[in-house]
Amino acid sequence: MLFKGLTLLFLVITVEFWIINYDMLMNEDIWIYDKGSLLGMEVRSVVNDYSVHTIIDDMIREYGLDESKNVYFRLESSIRTLDPVEIAEGVVSFEMPYDVSVSNDKSSFRALGRFVIPVFMPRNYHEVEAALQSLEAVEFVAKHYYIADSFWWYLSFELNGSRVKLSINIKKDGWLDGYEIEVTANNVSETLQLVWNGVKEPIYTPEVTKRSFYRGIATGLFFATIIFAGLWLRTRFRPVSSSSEIREALYVAKKRIEMYGETYLLIWRIFCTGSLVIGLMAAYGTVITDSDLLVVLLLIYGVAATAILLIIGAWMSNIRKLAMFKHKSGEIFIGTSSIVPMCIVVTTWFIGMLVFSHIFAPENLGFGPIFTIITAAIITPLILLVLKLINPGNEIEKINKMIQEIIKELEKET
Repeated sequence: MLFKGLTLLFLVITVEFWIINYDMLMNEDIWIYDKGSLLGMEVRSVVNDYSVHTIIDDMIREYGLDESKNVYFRLESSIRTLDPVEIAEGVVSFEMPYDVSVSNDKSSFRALGRFVIPVFMPRNYHEVEAALQSLEAVEFVAKHYYIADSFWWYLSFELNGSRVKLSINIKKDGWLDGYEIEVTANNVSETLQLVWNGVKEPIYTPEVTKRSFYRGIATGLFFATIIFAGLWLRTRFRPVSSSSEIREALYVAKKRIEMYGETYLLIWRIFCTGSLVIGLMAAYGTVITDSDLLVVLLLIYGVAATAILLIIGAWMSNIRKLAMFKHKSGEIFIGTSSIVPMCIVVTTWFIGMLVFSHIFAPENLGFGPIFTIITAAIITPLILLVLKLINPGNEIEKINKMIQEIIKELEKET
């Protein structure tokens, strides 16, 4: 009774906590970095022609790259605006709306007066991309890489009589992973390429810290509920030991399998069909909206389907009484096939995302259709093989025959 009461108590608390704090738990902060956040970059390559003076010469001097290959950017203020137009203008004018200091040794910092590049970015990058697209005399292309969880911005524009090309790689949680600038003046090109050097010391805003705290509480409540539920279910097990009790428990399992085996198979098929539909919907949404929430919902569906099938299979197998029963032929349990809906939904999402990317956003892919075709040609037969080998119809038939054989053995012993 103790574990049952604790399970119900924590279940009620968890549900109420999620309902009351739904906005806090589910919404995302656009700006997450606070004053003091640090990011290190290093020079990957530089082409500096001293016959012409460009802003690259000024950037090298401002960042201290004439003396060191490393530069550390430290945020000295919060962002002054989240307006996507102002942020877009800051990207092309090298004046992001926050204050930054730089250091070459990570100890002594000096205020950066010019060339404040997007070291940290707010996460409304879709709106910023739209603003960049609408800027006059600016050529702009964006590419999103879902597996790498980052995006690239390619810009080209005129500045002070020079042609400037920018390639900016930003991680989706808002920090700079790579920055390359090429400036052409008087038919002479200079380039500077910076890449992340592995140093990232974020300090998050109070809002982000509070949201993480609430999510930690929600996660803790969820797992506490699961643990107490497991302990409660464990007390519900009534393992049998005598031959007569085992035989009786096997008869119950046999009856349930014969009566509800077809129902289990129907539910399994419904879940598998749902996995195909939800996987494709999530793939389409991932490509079109670039939202991680759809992937979370997909995983929730897969886990829920697996859990429901496991519960039904355990009940049909009379696991409550046969949990400790072992036989040379194997274990009396129907549940292996419960993992199939999860495999289908994840695989469908992955292949669907590749296919939809070729259809709706080919510019976001770093590979051609041949890679997708080869991937689908490898994965699809494997999934079909899994469906054939791990099929609840075969599983039910096997367990039913096993139960009949064990009952005959027990009857002979008596």
